[in-house]
Amino acid sequence: MRVFPLAAFALTLLTAGCAKKEITYIPDIHYDYSGEWTLKWVDSDSRHPVSLAQKESSLSGIYTNTEDEACSISGSHDRDLKIALQIDCQEWNINLNGISTQKGTAISGRYKDSNGSRGKFLLLKNRPVIADAKQKKG
Repeated sequence: MRVFPLAAFALTLLTAGCAKKEITYIPDIHYDYSGEWTLKWVDSDSRHPVSLAQKESSLSGIYTNTEDEACSISGSHDRDLKIALQIDCQEWNINLNGISTQKGTAISGRYKDSNGSRGKFLLLKNRPVIADAKQKKG
């Protein structure tokens, strides 16, 4: 009887198309990190203004410290939403490593400064202020 070889052949054809294919998901998310931000040092609850500019995956900007000293920022972001920044001031520097969340409007993570201190930070993008063109009478 030739039924068995025919059934085996049919089964082979059916299962060949059902082989698992490995699918890799790569998010195609591009956020604009340019703009004004507020950097919060979580442990001390102090807040400082930050201005960032973005060119492709590179970031640069200015951090203003407690003494009103403008410090340079350099860094980068990747497709996995990881952010690495370095703040360079005249007397010290800080490395920040975090993850972008909230559709690119928040970055949270950990820092380490040149003195060996470590802690957590939160960087929040400031919302643009839209002036109301209507003048109130009265």
